[in-house]
Amino acid sequence: MNITKAALAIGIFSMVGACVPTAHSIYWKSGKTYQQRQNDFTNCEVEAVRKVPVAQAVGVTPVYHTPAYTTPIQTSCYGTGYYASCTSTGGQVYGGQTYGGDVYTYDANSDLRDRVAMQCMSNRGYQKITVPVCDAEQKKLAVSAKSGRSPAASQVVCITADKSGYVLTN
Repeated sequence: MNITKAALAIGIFSMVGACVPTAHSIYWKSGKTYQQRQNDFTNCEVEAVRKVPVAQAVGVTPVYHTPAYTTPIQTSCYGTGYYASCTSTGGQVYGGQTYGGDVYTYDANSDLRDRVAMQCMSNRGYQKITVPVCDAEQKKLAVSAKSGRSPAASQVVCITADKSGYVLTN
């Protein structure tokens, strides 16, 4: 493999690697099972939807215009005697394009609903913690998130990329 291909491969792997999360934020409460945590989260989401229903709103993307440019008009005339022949060139218009103005819909209550769900989880005793994603070696030591009850948050070293397991301190 030549140097150019090697550099390209390194660049591609670097970009793909940049897409992998380095940490996850999750709701955590010591002593809860995975199923209890999922049930509490679902119930809080339902409560949030009841308190803060979807409010569809319509938005429009900003409109941008590129400047228009007209090429200069040049006229050349040639002739002899009483006869003349003239040719004009230029006068073409370039640019003048309009971009944007696209109509889209969005849920105007989405952020508020997320905050209400977060408040509900907090009221149930959960805290939102940020845990690093396990590397390949740590992943081999991971305990399934679905087995047993959650330990204290301070004991969690890392969590698997798919959030299916975690590694505890020794």
